[in-house]
Amino acid sequence: MHADTIAKTRTFRSAEACSDFALERAFARWVAALEIALGFKLDASALELADELFASDWSVEDAVGEFSKAV
Repeated sequence: MHADTIAKTRTFRSAEACSDFALERAFARWVAALEIALGFKLDASALELADELFASDWSVEDAVGEFSKAV
């Protein structure tokens, strides 16, 4: 299930990452996949880290590892 969500996020991101709106939607989907993988909702400070990781083109899998270190 998680792999499908992550794959859909990657496909969406590759196909539509050409406008600000598309980037916002891609970020929202990336965060949703990250929250599913982590099993909890991100708070404001965690969203800041997520924003940095997304901007640096981290995969959801790598971001899960980074959040696991932080917790």
